[in-house]
Amino acid sequence: PAQFGALKGRVTSFVAALFDPGRSQVNVSLRGLYFSSGTQEGTPIDQVLGAIGRNFGGNSRPHLSGTGKSFFLHDLLTDVIFAESGWVSYDKSAARRAAIVRFGGLGAITLIAAAALGTLALSFASNRSLIASTTLAMGQYRETAAPLLKASTVTDVDLENVIGPLDQLRDLPAGYETGDLPTPLEETFGLSQRERLLSASKTAYR
Repeated sequence: PAQFGALKGRVTSFVAALFDPGRSQVNVSLRGLYFSSGTQEGTPIDQVLGAIGRNFGGNSRPHLSGTGKSFFLHDLLTDVIFAESGWVSYDKSAARRAAIVRFGGLGAITLIAAAALGTLALSFASNRSLIASTTLAMGQYRETAAPLLKASTVTDVDLENVIGPLDQLRDLPAGYETGDLPTPLEETFGLSQRERLLSASKTAYR
């Protein structure tokens, strides 16, 4: 006990400097002290006598009455440092902020991915609808134009009958009549088939 008492001043100064609030923005608390020594020089009485001598202005180096003894730090490492490594405290507010940022980032990525997939799905559906309506209109055109296309001779009356099929070609969903109109936004986003359908319908109309 006397030997530990001699260390009181040094330990107090060390702990006070270590936990000075001005040195760190994180509030820490002292859990305990673990005394260990790599090498102990002399006997316990030498430490006490040296402390007494320094208090009276004597030589700071005590006279050693024995040889140095080495002590391993096995217990400190295995029983304290490694065994209690999971006891480290953390800033709950900082952890909460980090969690909010993390989940916010994941949420933003999810929303962007959902928006992109939704946009592609809308474009796909719009173009599929355009193709389906064009296919239906072309079927009706073929039924109307079939007798005229099979005719071997053409008369003036037959020319009048051609107007109906030509109007059908002109009025296709992606036909000559709507060729100058801008492509609807929902048909774009890299999936638009309107230009291909328009080119084919113009060729057929001419």
